[in-house]
Amino acid sequence: MIKFRVFVSIVTYNNNPNEIKKILESLNHPQIQIGIMDNSDNKIISKKIKGITRKYSNSQYRCLNENVGFGKAHNENIFNYGKNCDYICILNPDVKIQSDEILHLINTLKTLNQNTILSPLLLNKDGSIQSMVRLLPQSIFYYFCRLLSINQKNYANYTNSIHRVPFIHGACYLLQRKLFLSLQGFSKEFFLYCEDLDLCRKLYSYGGNCYVDSNCKIFHGYGRASRKEFKLFIIHLSSIISYFKKWGFFYDEKAKTVNQNFLKK
Repeated sequence: MIKFRVFVSIVTYNNNPNEIKKILESLNHPQIQIGIMDNSDNKIISKKIKGITRKYSNSQYRCLNENVGFGKAHNENIFNYGKNCDYICILNPDVKIQSDEILHLINTLKTLNQNTILSPLLLNKDGSIQSMVRLLPQSIFYYFCRLLSINQKNYANYTNSIHRVPFIHGACYLLQRKLFLSLQGFSKEFFLYCEDLDLCRKLYSYGGNCYVDSNCKIFHGYGRASRKEFKLFIIHLSSIISYFKKWGFFYDEKAKTVNQNFLKK
């Protein structure tokens, strides 16, 4: 069996096959294994992606023929098919990243505590820095203030080099596979949205930390679809309620401590 260094887990849902092709081209490397898990039941798109995947020996494609949710699909992918790797990279299909950038992140992660989730700096198409570094929500009121863009700051603008942060948007997470297993992966109560927030919050309960490596910059197509489609907004709202039901609606002391330590710096 070929020993890969990192397993890149990608969950798709009616994504453009050309978008997947670009990712496979950029991550065609002997140390990288790619697992694509398709949540769609679109036979035409599935056939096209499957055909593209066959051209790359380091990639695998599996179609679930139903939408089981973002986190559950990643769990299925990583638990069952990423067993031959020490590291995992949870990657959105709308991210532009090269193989040497993933290997750079691995080298950075090796210098940090093993209980770490690491992300590159996410950029918009125009090169501006995305608002991907955030404080942990200390209450449901705090969360809705941020969601409504009240007193929202782009904390990613304040990062330099390798920086510890409270929460990172989950477009590109690198961590040890054994840590993901210890955290029991993404929590099952989140179908879509807040699963990355919950994973980071579980990490702090586990004694870990989140970091951003600003030396590694990648482009991410941030769509914010839940502000455009009512159905997705309802799903997002349901996930928000599930998060605060789990960690506390009105006060999260651990979140407050993590935020204060970050703001002091």
